[in-house]
Amino acid sequence: MSIRIRIHVIGGENFVVKASASMIFFELYYNIQAALSLTNDLKILTNLKNATYLNFNLDGEKSLFDLKSWTAAA
Repeated sequence: MSIRIRIHVIGGENFVVKASASMIFFELYYNIQAALSLTNDLKILTNLKNATYLNFNLDGEKSLFDLKSWTAAA
């Protein structure tokens, strides 16, 4: 079962995330698409405007999520 999460990266970049058991797919709204693994390539997000926090909107609930902790855990 996949989960569709809309994420706003503080700094202006917008993503739609489709999460599955093994992969997370990021669809960048400026016509770039990439499939990023949880182990290595996901860390590229830390370079996007030095974003530290993501604003998750899942089922109407909003929360701040520490990007550095997320990538470190992955």
